[in-house]
Amino acid sequence: MKSTFFSRYNTPNLFVISSFGIYLTSFGLRFEHILVYTFLLYCILELVFLKKSKQSSILIKVSFVFIIFMAYAYLLGSLNGSNILSKYVIGQIDRFTLGFSAFFVVYYFFRNQSISFLEQSLSGISKFLIVLCAIVSVLTIYSMLTGNVSIFSKFQPAADELRGNVSLRSLKMGRYTGIFGSPFESGLMYSLALFAYGYLRRINQHNFYYNTFTILIVAGGILAVSKAFILGILLFLIFVFDFSNPKKLVSSFFGVMVLVTVTYFSIMLIAPNWSGFDRLNRLLVPDQSDDVLRTYSGTRFSETGEGTIQTRYELVVESLPFGKGFGNYGVVDNAYLEILLIGGLLWFFLFVGMKLKLLIYFYKFKDWKGRVFFCQLMIYTVIASLGAPVITKNRFSVVFFTFIAIALLLRRKISLLKTHSNASLNEKVTKEFVH
Repeated sequence: MKSTFFSRYNTPNLFVISSFGIYLTSFGLRFEHILVYTFLLYCILELVFLKKSKQSSILIKVSFVFIIFMAYAYLLGSLNGSNILSKYVIGQIDRFTLGFSAFFVVYYFFRNQSISFLEQSLSGISKFLIVLCAIVSVLTIYSMLTGNVSIFSKFQPAADELRGNVSLRSLKMGRYTGIFGSPFESGLMYSLALFAYGYLRRINQHNFYYNTFTILIVAGGILAVSKAFILGILLFLIFVFDFSNPKKLVSSFFGVMVLVTVTYFSIMLIAPNWSGFDRLNRLLVPDQSDDVLRTYSGTRFSETGEGTIQTRYELVVESLPFGKGFGNYGVVDNAYLEILLIGGLLWFFLFVGMKLKLLIYFYKFKDWKGRVFFCQLMIYTVIASLGAPVITKNRFSVVFFTFIAIALLLRRKISLLKTHSNASLNEKVTKEFVH
């Protein structure tokens, strides 16, 4: 299939690349905003004026639910006194709409594509993500060794004159985030890249270069001292072994040993001059005197600080049962709490149900090689959402929903093919029996 680089058939690749782009303005506009919303506008115009074909029922249902949620949260926010035109509310709305827009565009463009095309797209964006994360890791290592952090200035949000931004504050603690806005954000992207590498191994599309890139990705995740990355690498190691194939099992074990060995000696080499080493060591080997809950959650569930359990309980009680809509709370570092505060009990249960349904949906499809990848990804987002609004996180959300859109299309098309094949076989057997 011939296509130009900026055609609809390269949309997933473009979305992944744009997620690593620069900030264009001081108020948070990034290159991915322009790209994703431009493609979304094109889709809407095509739907309205061309009416080319019957649309997917899944896309219609998902879009309907999303629009209802956004309208509900927006109207509820205005009724509860929030400034609906404020920078914060617009930013909050954007976090929800950007990822969904990427999902809508990819699903709409690829709804009529073949299984082989979708599989090529999935492996293609996996490779793009791995390469881009490896490049960021190399630049991060360079930044650490030279002390030159200015190379990332265009990729970071505007810094407060007194406190800087999250990335700069993290840097003072020896946590190097590269182009990403926070250690959590970097941990999400590096973890997704690891899962993508595991997928390439299962479809036999990995090689020496991708193996090397993965080592670099691990280095980048470690330098960020990200709890999100520690969770990601644990899930990666759990799922990377294929016990049904002895040859692959030996290969995976050897690869993991090389990865662990290289990582260990690299850390020991830089430890004396790395201020983040002590923090990493506390995360990996907690001291008995440490407050374990505080070590792994920061102030999210601790008894002191802004994120206290008592404060959270009061916020929840105040917002029940309907929520308070957009703009009535500050930054919430827990996805479940954020949905509960914004949308109330109904949208909270729908949110949790959506995640669990996707996990079960992928888990049941045992004949698909992408099953482990997406089960892994959904388990990761379910757990990591306790620490931040994961699927609406900057940069990560567009990449995540791009992967999910292709996965759902593949899952549906392979299921339909299998159903039709079984029906044809039954019809053939019936005819032979009759004759």
